[in-house]
Amino acid sequence: MLNRYTPKHEKKNRYRSRNDIIADILKAALEGTGRTRLMYDAYLSFKQFTGGYLPLVISNGLLEYDRKTKTYTTTIKGRDYLAEYEKLKF
Repeated sequence: MLNRYTPKHEKKNRYRSRNDIIADILKAALEGTGRTRLMYDAYLSFKQFTGGYLPLVISNGLLEYDRKTKTYTTTIKGRDYLAEYEKLKF
């Protein structure tokens, strides 16, 4: 049951596609962010994030990790993905 305490992503869309989740991750990392904030903004658990989506977006060159600052940042390829995603979203 949805109520006023239900998170925004559940109100608009109960289930998200893989592309929706990847887009949420890339949007959260546009300015560079840490792992916890990235998981929180993309509404993912640690298991979902580290077990599936993080390796996927890094191996495809959509997201990069800076060990010095410990931040994830969306790459140019990731920004291109977001632009195409927004065009296709209806």
